[in-house]
Amino acid sequence: EQLDGVLVVGADLRREAPLLAHRLRKAALRKGTGARVAFVNPAAFTYRFPVAAQVVAPAAALVATLGALVKAAAELVGQPIPAPVASLAAAAQPTDPDRAAVAALASGERRAVWLGALAQRHSAYADLRAAAAALAALTGATLGYVPEGANAAGAALVGFLPHREAGLRALPRSGLDARAMLESRLKAYVLMGGVEPADLAAGAAGAVAGADFVVAMTPFASAQTLEA
Repeated sequence: EQLDGVLVVGADLRREAPLLAHRLRKAALRKGTGARVAFVNPAAFTYRFPVAAQVVAPAAALVATLGALVKAAAELVGQPIPAPVASLAAAAQPTDPDRAAVAALASGERRAVWLGALAQRHSAYADLRAAAAALAALTGATLGYVPEGANAAGAALVGFLPHREAGLRALPRSGLDARAMLESRLKAYVLMGGVEPADLAAGAAGAVAGADFVVAMTPFASAQTLEA
């Protein structure tokens, strides 16, 4: 609530994280020195507070758009474009909305760049993250990620991730993520929370069907699940 400048990339905050959206609203409506908030999204979402800048770009152009913001930020602060994204941003042509978004982010002393679910699910997420990190470095902002709900944050805290144990402590040896589990053709699988074999990626249902032992904790007893 004490932030001064915020850039949100790829997130419909009111739907993804309503409580976070509410706190951002309080920051934007803060008396006297309200935060300047900018968004980069594939659509113009509805907000309940003043928006300093809004850049709308289709998903296919999202990486190029962030490259343009990086170039605008480098011009604003008079610094070179960070090397990891130099090839991405060098040829970009920032627009007036791009510059307005960067100006909003660079406001005040407390700044943040957030990547939401729409960015984290993007096929070029690595490039988006690199560009967002470059933006944060140029403007002195903190780079953060909006988790996909309380379950995602809770799973990380209790050690559900393959590379973390409880309390987010790093593991000396990482386990397997869901894709690696299916590609490894394990002998046993546990499907939890209504996951159906048909919900999995192409070819994954065969991995489950070929396992020696499958437990399904689900409210749905479909024929395909029973066959697995």
